[in-house]
Amino acid sequence: MHARLLAVVGYLMVMALLVYAVFDRGDAGIWVLPVLVTLQVAVGFAIGRWWALVLPVLVVLIAVPAKDPPITPESAEPFPLFVTFAAMAIVAVPLVAVGLTLRWVHDRRALEGL
Repeated sequence: MHARLLAVVGYLMVMALLVYAVFDRGDAGIWVLPVLVTLQVAVGFAIGRWWALVLPVLVVLIAVPAKDPPITPESAEPFPLFVTFAAMAIVAVPLVAVGLTLRWVHDRRALEGL
């Protein structure tokens, strides 16, 4: 139980850090993609319960107060960050499900080994 709570708090803290320290400043580079993918799968594996699928939606709520990205010649009218994270949640939820499935397979194999 404590490990799951720690995984939830850690996930939300890292995602809040990414929202406000990286995306909000416009510093997101290609390095963020593998970090986000790994984090989604890892939290699904660490928690191992179906309710972990809700966590990417909570990140959308965390991103609501973030300021809008700056207007540049490349992006005349950029979407607010919470819209970006809502679109990312469409991919993040299945990645968490992959982590849940990996945990299920891991637990099954551990039980068969007994």
